[in-house]
Amino acid sequence: MNRVTRRSLVTSCESRATPAGCVIEHHPCGGQRADIAEKRELGLNLLRRRWDPLFRKRLMARFGIVSGILLCIDTAIALFGSLNKAPMLFIPMMLGIPILFFGVVALNPHRRRQALATAATLGAFGCLIGFGQLAHFFSIWRKQGVVNLHSTQIVSLMVAICIVFSLSYLWTVVQSGRQRGRRSAASP
Repeated sequence: MNRVTRRSLVTSCESRATPAGCVIEHHPCGGQRADIAEKRELGLNLLRRRWDPLFRKRLMARFGIVSGILLCIDTAIALFGSLNKAPMLFIPMMLGIPILFFGVVALNPHRRRQALATAATLGAFGCLIGFGQLAHFFSIWRKQGVVNLHSTQIVSLMVAICIVFSLSYLWTVVQSGRQRGRRSAASP
């Protein structure tokens, strides 16, 4: 049994009160439990968990791992899709491996803040590199009228992954700061 169910068993067994319209079942402890009240409490705890800052940070660490893997897959797609192997095609993997590594390190709660900040910095650096490459492709397209569409798509995908990762990290930091502000304002 999870923590929520045990807590609801204790409260319902101690009070022995049944809300109107609830289905009642008997438990080995001799008490009774109301299914509707338990489901309502479970739903509220899931909602609290969703907005819990620690849950968001753990989710952010996992998202770092997924972003690193997606950047590595982006490089694999780039290498399988083009005949000429330019060094520019390896840039997503050069960013993806460290982001993946720092995502794994961020699973440790004692290293989470530094690892996520470093991974987000690498993501922002990837955005800058990608925007520079896209500007270069745009200048080539203006001068010659032809640009390698496959390389442009690979760089665009890298930029999109890095932007989503960096912005989600910033959103997590802002939400954690707001949560700390609320806690400090509530305590005397």
